[in-house]
Amino acid sequence: KNAHGQVLIQASNLQHPVLKAVQVHAYEAMYTAELESRQQFFYPPFSRLIRVVFKNKHEHIAEEAAHHFCNGLHTYLGKYLSGPSQPVVNRVRNQYIWEVLLKIPKDAQFLQQSKYLIQQQMLILSQHKVYRSVHIIPDIDPQ
Repeated sequence: KNAHGQVLIQASNLQHPVLKAVQVHAYEAMYTAELESRQQFFYPPFSRLIRVVFKNKHEHIAEEAAHHFCNGLHTYLGKYLSGPSQPVVNRVRNQYIWEVLLKIPKDAQFLQQSKYLIQQQMLILSQHKVYRSVHIIPDIDPQ
């Protein structure tokens, strides 16, 4: 229990502030810096994240559906929208992937309204002949 061990960390940037804090055991400083960064960029715990994924065997259809989705939400949620964009792994099992990220204020009523608007936009897309084949996956608080 009290034995010391070795920790190996793989990193692309050895000068990253988190690595420097870990090296000198400055965990509170690391936590504070991370929290400040999350507040500045409106990430949890200062917001709720909703990721909406669009998958289709045709890349242009998945992309168009994601853009159409964003355009439909822009009036109400425009300042909370990020994307659409392709994830790093943008094709799985012959399905092209596009995604949209929403950073929603933690207010419960606003979150419910946002979920409703997202559902409505998904319904609109499902009724559009071209986008019926697009698999749309909303993910609340993704990991």
